[in-house]
Parts: sequence; structure tokens; C-alpha cells
Amino acid sequence: MTSVSDNPVAIVTGAASGIGEATARVLVRQGYQVCLVDYDGDLLRASAEGLDEDRILLVQADVADAAQTHEAVRQTLARFGRIDGLHSNAGVVGQGGPLRSASLEDFDRVIGINVKGALLSMQAVTPTMIEQGRGSIVFTASTAGLRPSPALGVYSVSKYALIGVVKNAAADLGPAGIRVNGVAPGLIDTPAFRATSQRGSGAGDDSKIFASRVMPLGRVGQPDEVGETVAWLFSDAARYITGAVVNVDGGLAL
Repeated sequence: MTSVSDNPVAIVTGAASGIGEATARVLVRQGYQVCLVDYDGDLLRASAEGLDEDRILLVQADVADAAQTHEAVRQTLARFGRIDGLHSNAGVVGQGGPLRSASLEDFDRVIGINVKGALLSMQAVTPTMIEQGRGSIVFTASTAGLRPSPALGVYSVSKYALIGVVKNAAADLGPAGIRVNGVAPGLIDTPAFRATSQRGSGAGDDSKIFASRVMPLGRVGQPDEVGETVAWLFSDAARYITGAVVNVDGGLAL
């Protein structure tokens, strides 16, 4: 079914849970038509429960695979006729631990999804955005890309690299009318945060209690708080912002 309208259209990768799922829901509430992309088809379908089927498109794809990423874009254009925004959010934490003990297999996987996947997603949408003369791309970076995080060495390196993608893409695509920004979440209550926290000194609520003591705002963030920031960066309210990385971290990176 084709549904071409004046409503803005966005693609969200890593949309089956956490920040990606929350962003998709925020965008639908704000009137967007949204293509939700994730490699886990079952989880993706479950995450879309309650969303208006006329406003969404579900595509199972691995963002680290160029052919699958381009196919997701093709399906979006076939269904909605345009692409106004890309939230390149898909990412993995990996095995964790310091760089000195990182395996090459884990390094390749984390960089392949967090950096290569983000690059491929950007490359897949830019021809359409250039033809339209406008567009907005938001990458999910991390506070781990703003300062060293030795306990998550490879992940931290991937997010430093992703911020480099933001800056370079913003300089390259700005003359074409395409804005490129990033969000840098801190401790956000997502499945990935809960899984990572269980590797450390505490688990579940213990990690939340610890975070509440060290965070200036005194709590762990919620995924929709990141999603709302992404939606704002997509909007005309942020029309003069490009190349920025917006901290959504409760003050963690201060």
C-alpha cells in the first residue's frame, strides 16, 4: 500500500527497542510517517504494537549490509514518497572491557554496526535528500564518545568515530540543504543499559541508585527524552543547527 502525503517521513534504525523505539513513537505522535528498521524482525513487530499501521513501515535489515540498507530506503520511498529525516540509531555495546583486552572479532562487530552501519545509512538517504534540497540526519552518539570510557573501550572508540562522521557529514552536506547532528545520551533506561550495568558492580535498581547519586539531575534518563531531542533536531525549530552533538545525559558529561 502506498501512502504519499504532506506529512514528513523519517527512517529510524535500531527501532525495535530502547531509544530507537521511543524515537519512532515520538515521531508518529508528532505527525510523521516512519520506517522502523531493525535486524530483529520479531522484536520489531512487537515494538510497533499500538502504532497506526497506516503511518508506519517495518523493515527487517542489518544496517551493516549495504544492500539491505538501500532496500530499506527503497521501500520507504515506495511507501511514503519522500525522506525528510534519518535517525541513525542502530548500535551495539559489544563485550565491554578495556582496549588492551579487546578481541578483533568484537572490534570488527562494534565498528561495523556503530560506524560502518551509520555511514551506510547516511549514504543511502543522501541522494534523495539532495534531490529534495533538504533533510535532517541525527546520529546516536554517546557521552562515551565525549570522554574516555575504559570499561567500554571499543564502544567508546566507535562513538568517538561517529562524532567524526557527524562533523564531516555536516560540513559536506550543509550546502545541499541537509543538516547533520548527533545526540549523546548518557545513562538511559534501555535494555542495553540494563544489560551493561549487570556486568559491573551492581544490577538493575542498584545501578539506578548509584546513578542517582552521581548525576547532577539525580536520575537515569528515559528513552523518550532522547527521542524528543531527535524530533526537535529534525524540526524547523533547529533549522540553523548543524554539526552539533547535543548531550542528553542529565549532566553526566560535565
